[in-house]
Amino acid sequence: MVSFAGSHGQDPVPADHPLRTYAMAKLAADRHLVASGLDWTILGPGLLTLDEPTGRIDVGRFDGDVQAPTSRANVAAVVAAVLADPATVGKVIPFRDGETPIAEAIADVPAQYADLDS
Repeated sequence: MVSFAGSHGQDPVPADHPLRTYAMAKLAADRHLVASGLDWTILGPGLLTLDEPTGRIDVGRFDGDVQAPTSRANVAAVVAAVLADPATVGKVIPFRDGETPIAEAIADVPAQYADLDS
């Protein structure tokens, strides 16, 4: 599932944000998927850009900076990488363009990111 970097907690975006309804629906969908019993991986890119791909990302919850730039091409590369790596099942991977090669970055994702309530 492709979600967004801030998809966790009880109130991930301010009430007056123009994408609040969308963000809350994404969070509800993420929670539903986690509870479904299916194998799942949730990707949380930051603000999507048309920048050239770098093949490098940083993984982490970027509270206060969920709009961290993330090239669409890097998102596609992360999707391909997690589909090829069964160890990513059951993980939530918030990320943005960064310094770590994608395969390395997705191999070391903290388990606590899968707690969408915190």
